Amino acid sequence: MAKQAKASGKVLLGKMEIGKLGEPLRKIISEIELGKASKPIRTPSGISIFMVCSKTLPKTELPTPQQIRARLKRKRLSVLIRRYMRDLRRASVVDIRIN
Repeated sequence: MAKQAKASGKVLLGKMEIGKLGEPLRKIISEIELGKASKPIRTPSGISIFMVCSKTLPKTELPTPQQIRARLKRKRLSVLIRRYMRDLRRASVVDIRIN
């Protein structure tokens, strides 16, 4: 039937991040079970059928205690710097003299 309709056959899209897909396609893909084909879907390029071959979770690494300490230290220092600069601006005096 695909040959009669002059379909181009299957196209392997490779690995894709589901977050990079558009909302309608993301919803359809997330509902497909592994190894099962979706129902035919009308797209701008014709009718498509999608299949999810595998799913992998992205690797996430938690920060080390040293990294957390350093981040908190930078935040505190940033707050202190902003306060100091604010106080300097408030205490500053601009004297303009025209000869």
